[in-house]
Amino acid sequence: MASYLITYDLSKPDRNYAGLYDAIKVISGSWAHIAESSWIVVANDQTSVAIRDRLKSVMDSNDKLIVCKLTGQVAWFGLSQTQTDWLKENL
Repeated sequence: MASYLITYDLSKPDRNYAGLYDAIKVISGSWAHIAESSWIVVANDQTSVAIRDRLKSVMDSNDKLIVCKLTGQVAWFGLSQTQTDWLKENL
C-alpha cells in the first residue's frame, strides 16, 4: 500500500479550494483531510510526480505544493478519532 502526504499553500485571494479538493479525492477512493492544507491519500498505482502533475493542473502558478510518499513511520497529535482510525488502517 502506498500512501502520500499532500500539502499545499494557495496564494491568490480567490483560491480554488473546491477544485483542488475534488482533484485530490479523485486520486484515490481512500483519503483523509488531516489538517487545513494537508491530506493523505492511498494511491498504489501512482507516483509522487504523477500526483503532483495532476494537482498542479488545478492550481495557480504562484501556489505551493509538495507530495511525499510515506514510509509508515509516522506520529501525530491532535487529530480526530476518525482521522486516527484512518491513519492506523492506511499507513
